[in-house]
Amino acid sequence: MDYIINFIIDLINKSGLFGVFVGVFAESIFPPIPSEAILGYAGFLVGNGKQVFVLTLLASILGKLASSAPIWWLGKKYGHTFIHSYGKYIGYTEKEYKKAESLFDKYGYAAVFVSQFIPLVRSLISIPAGSLGTKFVPFMFWTALGAGIWNAILIYLGSKLGENWLQVEEILDPVLNPLKYIIILSILVFVVYQATKIWRIHKKNRVV
Repeated sequence: MDYIINFIIDLINKSGLFGVFVGVFAESIFPPIPSEAILGYAGFLVGNGKQVFVLTLLASILGKLASSAPIWWLGKKYGHTFIHSYGKYIGYTEKEYKKAESLFDKYGYAAVFVSQFIPLVRSLISIPAGSLGTKFVPFMFWTALGAGIWNAILIYLGSKLGENWLQVEEILDPVLNPLKYIIILSILVFVVYQATKIWRIHKKNRVV
């Protein structure tokens, strides 16, 4: 993983915005690559005046969209079968897929937006979004909006931290960890609610 991250950072040094594009694209396809490291370093370059914030952000959003589109298509065409057969080779697991599927099933396009702030899920959400019949343009819009906010935060933090840009992940952990638990709790509440609803319907039918 360190080799991959160093390769992307070297690419950013050599090719600028194209490297940012490739880095975000790779992070979205292969979730173990941390976006905090890629965009934190890009932010460091912004802080040094070697890159422009707006252009760096735009390159990162385009990288995200370029990766989300084919993943959405795979979800639409193959859905869960793709994760079951090939997910393990690119860092996806059944558990993470089911989490993303539950989120989208409950919240729809809002899940696409919120998921951009959650590691792993932000990559996986594209598959259930495709398999559950979302429209491509709204999906891409909410992906761009969520990713744009998340990426802007990472780039900004990297620009302010300077040589300490690697601390971006440490700064965000206290915020992201509670968010994960909130989402898991929301899923559990939803499951309990649905189970109770089904039980009441079943009980009513038995009485009739």
